[in-house]
Amino acid sequence: MMCKSVAGHPALRISFLAVSLLVSTANAVAAPAPGSSGAAIIVAPTRLVLENRDRSATVMVKNSGFERGTFRLSLVAIDMDRAGRLTPSAEPSPAAQMAASLVRLSPRQFVLEPRGTQQVRVVLRKPAALPAGEYRTHLRIEAIPDSRPAKGRTASTKLSIGLTVQPAAVIPVIVRHGELAAKVALNGVRLERTAAKRKNPNDKTATPGGLAILLNIQRTGNRSVYGDVVVQFFPGSSAAGIQVGRVGGVAVYLPIEEREVRLVVPEAVATKLHGGRLRVTYSLPVEQGGTLLAETTVAVP
Repeated sequence: MMCKSVAGHPALRISFLAVSLLVSTANAVAAPAPGSSGAAIIVAPTRLVLENRDRSATVMVKNSGFERGTFRLSLVAIDMDRAGRLTPSAEPSPAAQMAASLVRLSPRQFVLEPRGTQQVRVVLRKPAALPAGEYRTHLRIEAIPDSRPAKGRTASTKLSIGLTVQPAAVIPVIVRHGELAAKVALNGVRLERTAAKRKNPNDKTATPGGLAILLNIQRTGNRSVYGDVVVQFFPGSSAAGIQVGRVGGVAVYLPIEEREVRLVVPEAVATKLHGGRLRVTYSLPVEQGGTLLAETTVAVP
């Protein structure tokens, strides 16, 4: 058995409102928020892909907070839109429903002391007649608020009203079955300049303007794609380029066929983007070999 972890980084640390969704694979470090139970979550890996011969995988969950916490696991359906935003599915697709039925979690709930860890087994059970395809669900790990007083505190009979912050993390679990393939193309590369925004003519604290690079990733085939976007600028006819920007862990999930990516250009680099060409590449992450999936070049006046 071999489970392919294709996260941009080996672990995810996060503590935020339970309604938040994981969008990037970059490490997010956060202390327990005010009003929370004091529990925080580290999850590794941040992405699971189970290929044809894979039957199980392991996810590590760590309580990086300063208080004991109870953690509950569940599978949720999440949609991606053209801008890459992830939102809970109002009506889960047949593929998402099938993915949830294929995956078993053990254990589904556990208690961790501060700095304690728990290994969770993700077991795959495929029916004999499962059609070829890619099936995606998402593993949600949330800290359940503790109703007991924390150490050093006594229970109070006073009425208090407040917002309970519930740490949570969500990672994709992708099941691939049968012969699957995908092709990628990059198009629509363009520069977007935004002017400074002021609330009124006398506002001295205006939001500064800037330069951004927009592009579209087009996906065809019967599986999702995942990789890193890198933009380089080559002045004049020079063969030596400078890196303008990079976005790691960019996924294009089924069923969408095109995703827009936006990179903000640092001001120090933006002044140099004239009289040359931009080269945009979309490649597998370095830990997966860095294979080039697609590239394009556009002239910059």
